[in-house]
Amino acid sequence: MDCRNKSDNDKSQGQDLQRHPLNIKTKTMSDTRITELEVQLSHQSATIDELNDVVAQQWHEIDRLKKQLTRLTGRLEQVEDTIPKNPSDDQPPPHY
Repeated sequence: MDCRNKSDNDKSQGQDLQRHPLNIKTKTMSDTRITELEVQLSHQSATIDELNDVVAQQWHEIDRLKKQLTRLTGRLEQVEDTIPKNPSDDQPPPHY
């Protein structure tokens, strides 16, 4: 490898930066902005994962409550079946 080529290349890059001093600032701001966006994306991904876990837990709870409601509805229907449907069909208590 020729050292002059590397040296010449470094000089030309240095001249470019000297000619465009805002490039350094823009690049630094851009890198900072990208880093901020990456951090924000990371936090959002973690939040989405947490919310997904909560939603999954809620669905399990909903399923459990549906099963319980079905059982209780069945028990209530059994109790209702033992109660006379027509109040006139009821025999008055013996003390009346």
